[in-house]
Amino acid sequence: FSFFVGTHESVSDSRLELALLLPIPFMTMLVAILYNMWLAMLVGMNTIFFTTFLTGGDFTTTILSFSSSLMGLLIVGRVDRRSDFLRGGFIMGLINALLILSFALMNQFPFKYFQVNMQISLFHGLINSIMVMGFIPLFENLFGITTKFKLLELSDLNADIFKRMLLEAPGTYNHSLLVSTMAEAACKEIHADHLLARVGAFYHDIGKID
Repeated sequence: FSFFVGTHESVSDSRLELALLLPIPFMTMLVAILYNMWLAMLVGMNTIFFTTFLTGGDFTTTILSFSSSLMGLLIVGRVDRRSDFLRGGFIMGLINALLILSFALMNQFPFKYFQVNMQISLFHGLINSIMVMGFIPLFENLFGITTKFKLLELSDLNADIFKRMLLEAPGTYNHSLLVSTMAEAACKEIHADHLLARVGAFYHDIGKID
C-alpha cells in the first residue's frame, strides 16, 4: 500500500501529501492494541524511516510522520471506549494541520497550498481512527486476541450469565464483585492490567451457578 501511494501520480510530486496519505497512525494504533506499545514504537520508527527515505529526507515529511506515529500511540493509551478513537483522530488531525500551517508560514507558501493539506490532515486523522475501529473486531476474532475492548464487553454486568448468577447464586455474585474491586485496586497500585484482573474476578466463580 505504501509503495502504491508513493508512486501514484496524484502524490508523486508532493512529499507532504505522501506523509498525510500513508496509514501511519493506523499501523501504530493497531499494533499497540493487538500486541503492545513497544512493538508499536518499533513499527512507528520503521515507518518514519521508510517515509523519510521515500521522500529523500524531506524534513517536513519526517516531522509529520513522527507526529502521526506519536499521536497514534498516545490515542491508544487514553482510549477506554471505541468511540474515543474519533476524538483522538480529530485531535491528531488538528495537531498535524497546525504543523502544516506552521511550515507553510515559515516557508511563505501560498494560502491555497496549506489550506488543502490542512483539510487532508483533518480527514487523515479521522479516517485512520475509523479504520482501526473497523479492523479491531476482525483481528480479535481471526486471531483470538483479547483486547481491552473485548474485556470491556466481557465486564458488562448486564450480560445474561451475570443475571443468572444474581438469581441462582447471589452470594457468589456479591463475592465476585468484591473480589473484582480488590483485585482491580491492587493491580492499579502495582501498575498491572487492572481491567484483566477485574474481568477475571467476575468470572472466577462462574461455575458455582450449577
